[in-house]
Amino acid sequence: MLRKVAIALCQRFFLMLVSSQVRDPKQYRGAPRYFFFDIDNTLADAWPSFLIPWKSQQERVASLAVFMGMHRWVSSLQQYPNNKIFFITARSYTTWLITRNWLRSNGLNATWSNTPEEKLGIIRQTTAPGNHVYWIDDLSYNHEHGEVRYYSHLIERIKETRIRYFGASTINHINQS
Repeated sequence: MLRKVAIALCQRFFLMLVSSQVRDPKQYRGAPRYFFFDIDNTLADAWPSFLIPWKSQQERVASLAVFMGMHRWVSSLQQYPNNKIFFITARSYTTWLITRNWLRSNGLNATWSNTPEEKLGIIRQTTAPGNHVYWIDDLSYNHEHGEVRYYSHLIERIKETRIRYFGASTINHINQS
């Protein structure tokens, strides 16, 4: 019970933090653009790490390599003051501190969600209508079992919104450059 309360408080804190940063139009000149990036298999080369036995989940997360193609893209986006960059992940809250440190060591920051579906809710709640919103996320799972699967139902729901979605093929192209 206490764990559920702590998780709910963390979620609320991150949602308030992102909302306050995204909705303040005084921060920007020109049309703001909001970029929401996934971490695992988008910025971090995560799936091979599931094939190796680790002492802990924290050790595994800390060891992940960054995809330099995606890192360069994010860094180039950060050069423009009207771009707001967020990293949104469905990782366990138990990896929050190590993930935060990993991102900071790469000059980045993150927001949490419990599930991939919750990411869409967070993005919708933290952006005002009419904003330019981009979501970069492979929305995949099952890499460690040799058959990559996608959250197809969620990808279809995203396509019904005004959010510009960039999926696995775009991410792979960026990370191979």
